[in-house]
Amino acid sequence: MRTSRLVPLLIILIGLLWIFVTDVLVSTVAEGASVSELTFWQMFKGSLFVILIAIISFFIIRHKEQRIHQTDQVFLQLFQANPNPMWIYDIHTLRFLSVNDAAIENYGYTLEEFQSMTILDIRPPAEAKSLRHYLQLEPKQRDMERVWTHITKQGAHKQIKTAAFDVIFQGKKGRLVTITDLTKLYEKQQKEIARLQQEQLMKQQLETLINTTDDIMWSIDREKRFLSFNQDFSAWFYRLYEVVPLISDSVLSDKVDEESRAWWGAQYDKVLAGEEVSVTKHFRVEEEEEIDVQFDLLPIRVGGQVVGAACYGRDITFYLQTINDLKVKNEGLHEIAFIGAHELRKPVANLLGLLQVLQTTEMEVKEALPMMLYSADELDRYIRKMINKAEEIGAQGDLDEIARRYNKSPDEEN
Repeated sequence: MRTSRLVPLLIILIGLLWIFVTDVLVSTVAEGASVSELTFWQMFKGSLFVILIAIISFFIIRHKEQRIHQTDQVFLQLFQANPNPMWIYDIHTLRFLSVNDAAIENYGYTLEEFQSMTILDIRPPAEAKSLRHYLQLEPKQRDMERVWTHITKQGAHKQIKTAAFDVIFQGKKGRLVTITDLTKLYEKQQKEIARLQQEQLMKQQLETLINTTDDIMWSIDREKRFLSFNQDFSAWFYRLYEVVPLISDSVLSDKVDEESRAWWGAQYDKVLAGEEVSVTKHFRVEEEEEIDVQFDLLPIRVGGQVVGAACYGRDITFYLQTINDLKVKNEGLHEIAFIGAHELRKPVANLLGLLQVLQTTEMEVKEALPMMLYSADELDRYIRKMINKAEEIGAQGDLDEIARRYNKSPDEEN
């Protein structure tokens, strides 16, 4: 810009100075000269002026060309040495005019192959129409953040983003394009999206599994705050303490009675110290309902450090009752067996003995009858004792029913 202003000003200044000086010289030298001589001197000084201006313009233009050449050399060096793929294409024919070394290395084509191709040849056919439409837009309307697909000579697909600038190259209107390869970043993002989707699916499956089990499940951190819990735990906790558990809330809520807080605090202290805790606790849920729950509290370790606890609980009231029924049933059967093996044998042995005596001696039946009636009464008494014990056991349910109930869940039983 400075040169374009300086040259005309310099020519005007030299021209004015030349006219003033040469006119004075010609008037002095050609004083008294003829018209033809005066005309000669005027032509001479005009021609000399043209030659002088031509010489000055030559050196100015030469200096400008040298600077332009130096600038072009710097541009070409920066263009070729740029680590990102770059090229220049003809904005009318879309043919490659020049490409840098990084483009040759990344796309696999030689310089000659590039120069025989257009920018459409390195794109999938599906993008050709959208690219032509994009190139027809005004620069301000173009989305510079748009991601395109390029295809290498080997057929690999690259996800790229471009930055373009209009230039004059070898006398042609061209466009300089800088390529930013987003392929690895794009692949990483896709893998991350796939990983997150997989984690979300696994989380949903885990939550479904956790919320369909009969067990109550929850976890806590080192500050004894809820990290997670399933629906059964939430319902059980509210039923027991009339407190709705919330994530990040303290597991030792002030709304829980002091005795329960002390008991739970002791269990949590053990497991957070690294101990595996398995304990059964009796609860009174309502005035007429009591339950027994077995808890298993396991430390959660990360890098060898205990960072929390995973806790599980199961209502074992029904199972304890079943075991107790089996115990009572077993004791009753033992008593019946004892009666049959010991007490019942005595009157039977007496009757058998009397019958043997009657067969082998001359003893009269009427003499043995009182003893036989006594043994019969004693036998009847023991039989009724066995029947009463059997009925007593039967009132608690037979063994098959107990076994059937034991194999059913508490929910099915209710």
